[in-house]
Amino acid sequence: MAFPFWAQTVFEKDNIKYKIVDETATVMGWGASSVSDGVTSLTIPGTISYNGSDVKVTAITPSAFEGSCSTLKSIVISENITTIGDYALYDCKALTSLTLPNSLVSIGIGAFFRCEALNSLTLPSGLTTIGEAAFFNCKVLTDIYAMRKIAPTQGMRPLQNPLIKLSNPFFFSDWTILFGKSRD
Repeated sequence: MAFPFWAQTVFEKDNIKYKIVDETATVMGWGASSVSDGVTSLTIPGTISYNGSDVKVTAITPSAFEGSCSTLKSIVISENITTIGDYALYDCKALTSLTLPNSLVSIGIGAFFRCEALNSLTLPSGLTTIGEAAFFNCKVLTDIYAMRKIAPTQGMRPLQNPLIKLSNPFFFSDWTILFGKSRD
């Protein structure tokens, strides 16, 4: 389905609210009829059906699930999604499992801030930008697997070695350094 260049539609599907602009969709958060309390798993699809056509989902908007994801234990973000916006999944305190797609290019500022139960993470090979404090206050995040070196952006230091496991007693960010050992 071809959308006119000015076309913009907001709709809900499977308890997730989407915004379609031109021929791509972004995730805006929970749908109006959704009750997020008690939801333990979330799969964000890479394609949705709208008016009989498949539309690629390419981004999660800033603050999409901020403050409304505290019971989520598992999140799967599907292929086609290239951007996770600032504070998109802020305060997902129970999150223990996070699957990121190889299509992911950018993780926004504070995107996973206060995901306190997340203990390991694999960063996909296509990732080029990690915003400041993206994983700030992820208290048990000790194992980070990087599929390639990530260049410094916004004051961040790059991952030092590709295909490494960073095992730290605590994950620490002081707003300028993404990966490092806790300070005493």
